[in-house]
Amino acid sequence: MNGTRFVLLIVLLLQAHSSLKLIFHSAALQAMKAQWTRFPENWKGVDPCGSNWVGISCYNNKVVSISLGNLNV
Repeated sequence: MNGTRFVLLIVLLLQAHSSLKLIFHSAALQAMKAQWTRFPENWKGVDPCGSNWVGISCYNNKVVSISLGNLNV
């Protein structure tokens, strides 16, 4: 029984860590967007992966790359 609880605790901690990283990525991109006077029109909402922001590539709902060179921001 104790082994099962330990494994469950580890799984929950890993999930929490992944969620915090996603929140950080989203918050960092939102802060960057707030500083710009021009940004891509489709940058709406708070989730760059869920909203498919131009220039932001995601994998499994995680930001994996940012490419803004051709966006004139």
